[in-house]
Amino acid sequence: MGYTDSSDITSRYEMTKLLTALVDQTASFNVGSTAKQEDFPDDTPTFTFTFSRDFKTHGYFGDGSYTAENVLV
Repeated sequence: MGYTDSSDITSRYEMTKLLTALVDQTASFNVGSTAKQEDFPDDTPTFTFTFSRDFKTHGYFGDGSYTAENVLV
């Protein structure tokens, strides 16, 4: 699997998707941004984060949920 990016990391499950994919994909990073909000002024800033992994990054299932550890932001 290649990279996974998101244009609205505050949407439901977007962060989960980015971090889970990061552990299992071949690409070593994903990019996530906050979306522009319609009810905010046009000059309201948005933020972009790069989530990457290194040799310490791993994921596992336990107690019915998936955990990604040592993800770099």
